[in-house]
Amino acid sequence: MIMMRSRFASICLFSFACAIAFTEYFLYAPAILQDISDDLLSQGPEEEIQNILSQQEMSDTDSPNKELDNAQIGVVQPYKATTPDSQQQNALPPEEIKEAPFENSLNHTIIIENGETILSALDKIGINKNEAYVSASALSKVINLRHIKSGQKIVVSVKKVEDDILKLDSLEFRPDKLSKILVKRDQSGKFFAEKILVPIKKVLRNVSGMFDPASPIASLQKCGIKNGIANEAFMLLNNVAKPKAEKSHIGFEILYQDCYNNEGESVSSPSLLYTSALINGKIFKIYKFENNGKAQYVDSAGKILQIKSKKSNSELSKPFAQKHQITSHFGTRVHPIHRTRIHHNGVDFAASIGTPVYAAADGTVVKAHYCSGYGKYISLKHSSSTKTGYGHLSKICVKNGQNVSKGQLIAYSGNTGRTTGPHLHFETIQNGKFVNPLNSIKLQNESQNLSHTEMLKFNQQKRDVNIQIVGLNQIVNNKTAAGPKQYS
Repeated sequence: MIMMRSRFASICLFSFACAIAFTEYFLYAPAILQDISDDLLSQGPEEEIQNILSQQEMSDTDSPNKELDNAQIGVVQPYKATTPDSQQQNALPPEEIKEAPFENSLNHTIIIENGETILSALDKIGINKNEAYVSASALSKVINLRHIKSGQKIVVSVKKVEDDILKLDSLEFRPDKLSKILVKRDQSGKFFAEKILVPIKKVLRNVSGMFDPASPIASLQKCGIKNGIANEAFMLLNNVAKPKAEKSHIGFEILYQDCYNNEGESVSSPSLLYTSALINGKIFKIYKFENNGKAQYVDSAGKILQIKSKKSNSELSKPFAQKHQITSHFGTRVHPIHRTRIHHNGVDFAASIGTPVYAAADGTVVKAHYCSGYGKYISLKHSSSTKTGYGHLSKICVKNGQNVSKGQLIAYSGNTGRTTGPHLHFETIQNGKFVNPLNSIKLQNESQNLSHTEMLKFNQQKRDVNIQIVGLNQIVNNKTAAGPKQYS
């Protein structure tokens, strides 16, 4: 009974305590919450944000990962209005901000010094060695780097990047008067090189006047004609007339062509296109005729003229660049295969297979094919009376009808045909007879006429030139003038 009463008393006391707690909560909680909200509102939004940040800084000391803690607690960074400059400053810490590269390229003109290479020249102005090597490698595909001589000017375009490092953009130079070489980057940033032919301007010059037959070259030069053109024109006139026999001044007219690049530099020797002269009451006209890459001088009737050659070019030369041993001379001998005495029409030179063979003089190829015991054989016609032959060749480099120059590569020696070993058979035919090639043979300047097809082409070129010339008849009345005159 006593125990039951004490349990009932405990339950009553617990119920009374709960009732008091619920009563206090409902009576006083609204007032407490109102006080807290009033304090927060009185601080304003900036102070509230600062409190949050301060609490974040305190928690940072205990947090090993700041970014992770922020994500976990859901901290939202406030927005601040910024100018473009302040945006850039806020994007990176001050120590990580890099200088923006220059927008414009900087040009440097370097001159290759004696003993210097293009790599060392680029290194000298601060170009990265790797870029210098890569650009030089691209350049080597269009020109031999050894051909870049001292004194060569090279325009280098660079860009300055971070830490004042120079980045190569392009380089350009003129290896000769007819071309320029450009090295630059493609869209992928790799270097490539190209050789560009510069534009050529052709200028025609027409000069007419009088020259003194006693001093013709000096007289022509006084009229403004260059020395080479003056000599060439007078030697041509010597082929058709005798100007030195004249006692009074001779009327002349000359048309020649100069070629210049876009910088005004002469890129080639002037070319004589036409010359005429009034000699002994008769006008002689000479035209330059270009046909299949070969230039010839022709008179009005289609007769081919030749400028008299120097002594060194008027004789046949040997077919090799260097001296070779003679294994069989010209004349009667015992044939090495037939073992009978027979006349040897040429001279045999010991030469290994593949030795270059050169034309003994200017001429035209009349044979270039396999020819019985001669094997691969070439015959050149140098004039109406002189020919040369080359036998036992391994390779022929010319074809029938082709014009060749003295010293031009025409073949390689070999061992074709009937032979006992590699060698070159060289023979000379003059006036239809075999002669000793080792003897001095002078070639005559012989005139020939153009063929019918060539004459048709020549007449067209002659009409074009006649449009350009003034006409010698305009200066005939001035023949007795005191000195040379120039007409433009």
